[in-house]
Amino acid sequence: MKAPSHPASGRRPPARDNRPSAPAQKSPPGFNARLLAADGLDRVLRAATPLEDAMQDMPGLEARDRALAFNILATTLRRLGTLRAVIRPCLTKGLPTSAPKLEAVLLVGAAQILFMDVPDHAAVGLSVDLARS
Repeated sequence: MKAPSHPASGRRPPARDNRPSAPAQKSPPGFNARLLAADGLDRVLRAATPLEDAMQDMPGLEARDRALAFNILATTLRRLGTLRAVIRPCLTKGLPTSAPKLEAVLLVGAAQILFMDVPDHAAVGLSVDLARS
């Protein structure tokens, strides 16, 4: 049986698509905490923003994620010289000027791998996600 046409226009309505819509893309667990840490580090290093002010973004972040972000940021700042010494030799061409926050992402990822109890695969995977965002 054909769908009835619209009385005024004479056109048939479009066929219904009964497929479920794709679920909204959700950030992986811990992504927002690392995003806050990388953004905060970038503000501290490039704009000389005080640490407390750098952590003011994302007010809806859960307390657990905010604590993780602060811990990552504090560890990165505490070990900044060591982290830069580890990363710089790997950057034979230096950091691209087109990605100004890349250094913060690399430093945050390296801090998690070298100085925190974060599984390497989680730190690497989320750092890649941060670099792409």
